[in-house]
Amino acid sequence: MPPVISRDSTGDPARRSFEDALARLFAEKAGAAVLFVPDIHDLPEDEHIWHELAQMTDPVLVLAWLYPRPTEWILRRHGVGQAGLVAVDMGAHKSPELCFEACAMAVAASTQQKEMARELTCETVRRWYPVVDYSRCINCKQCMEFCLFGVYETDAQGTVRAVRPDNCKLGCPACGRVCPRGAIMFPLYEDDDAIAGAPGQFVTPDEQATRLFEKRTSRPHRQFRDTDDDLDALIDDLDRLTQKEP
Repeated sequence: MPPVISRDSTGDPARRSFEDALARLFAEKAGAAVLFVPDIHDLPEDEHIWHELAQMTDPVLVLAWLYPRPTEWILRRHGVGQAGLVAVDMGAHKSPELCFEACAMAVAASTQQKEMARELTCETVRRWYPVVDYSRCINCKQCMEFCLFGVYETDAQGTVRAVRPDNCKLGCPACGRVCPRGAIMFPLYEDDDAIAGAPGQFVTPDEQATRLFEKRTSRPHRQFRDTDDDLDALIDDLDRLTQKEP
């Protein structure tokens, strides 16, 4: 399982030092060469790096400065990890050593060759866009009805997709607040961990969001309150996260 480290894009020297130390640990203790890539959240939609990542035929371990759930669905949106995917939040670990220990079981070191790390680079700018968790999405299309900026459309199969993610208005998480299943995340949103995709947390529409939806669309907000289904989905998500990040 090749490790991929998503570089921090804020210029924080402590994070850069963390990333480099982690790469050395993978090389020295697991014989695994890290592939560095720019911040996956900010990679342009048509950047060639996405194609290279999608061509990986083995399961992929991706370490980023985001919660695991949005990391997973950003990658899946671009076809990465079709053979298997483990997403790890580097920010959840106090040191590179602890982060490496959490990942070590997922790294298949078939040899003890100390390969050199590789780094893919490109120009990036800070982006803001929704990330859809399709394990929770029920394709109710309320996000598409609600959005004023043309972010969403349906594909040939009728599934809602964020086809123009960069049309999203900076700082706006409104579609995430009206989604009845908490399927929409904004990984950089700082005011609500649930909207940012924190493990085990899901946004549920509140009365204000419901009223706003109905005023904007002139349609009733369709709420789905199947408690058993929601509980099952939450348990499944927690189980997946536990398996991914021991």
